Amino acid sequence: MNKILVYLKILRPLNILLSITSVIISAWLINSIYSPLLPYTIIIVISFVGASNILNDIVDVKIDKVNQPDRILASDRLKMKSAIVFTISLFLIGINFCQFIHPLGKYIAIFIVLPLSIIYTPILKKIPFIGNIVIGLILGSVFIFSESAIIGEISQMWIPFYLATILSIIRELIKDAADINGDSINNISTFPNKFGLKSTLLLIRLLISILFIISLMPWFNNIYNNYYIFLLIIGVLFPSFYVVFLKLNKKSTFTDYIQAAKLFKIITFCGMMVIFSTGIN
Repeated sequence: MNKILVYLKILRPLNILLSITSVIISAWLINSIYSPLLPYTIIIVISFVGASNILNDIVDVKIDKVNQPDRILASDRLKMKSAIVFTISLFLIGINFCQFIHPLGKYIAIFIVLPLSIIYTPILKKIPFIGNIVIGLILGSVFIFSESAIIGEISQMWIPFYLATILSIIRELIKDAADINGDSINNISTFPNKFGLKSTLLLIRLLISILFIISLMPWFNNIYNNYYIFLLIIGVLFPSFYVVFLKLNKKSTFTDYIQAAKLFKIITFCGMMVIFSTGIN
């Protein structure tokens, strides 16, 4: 594979695209789509997300050889030393561009997101459910970071932050269930590995129910419009309930969770469109 493509693929383009979409949607919702600070915000997010993804592959390379042997490091298409240098370079690029955004955004990026991103894979990921919560918070924080970076305050992005965080936690739990074999072999204490798939399914169903209640509240309180509720039901709630309450059951194996994880990628993109719809008058 072409070396450039290798470096691009290890960044996990889908995750990068989701993050960029979150930044752009945030900028649009706060009426700052033409802000000169938007490009800097995007560069910081790309750098931190990309570096975090590579760091995850570096730490989990032995696990990936079992769960996902086609990944760049697991398949030896990129040397470990090159991956480490690339990771450090991306973190430094993100830190450097923080000087161009509002101070609140800089503080969130450097003193909250950066430390959590660095310690997540080697430490927090191995703590059942805590790791899922942390990665959910990191992914959801793109919305409040974007607002703070561009306009220097956080006022409109709290609801998108809550919704994105809960949806990300659910997706991460499903991914852990899909990776249970490799995690078991390498003694990684994820929630599914420690408590089993049945308990994991109960937790996922509880979180879906919480998401259902929280996501409806902005509409009932007339904060968001009818576009929001329509897209929310069609694009997120209905497919989520289908996957979690119908497709998955007590007899489901890790292979079923692999399929569920793929479906939740689509649901996550739909979630982005739901958040985008909140700005339609």
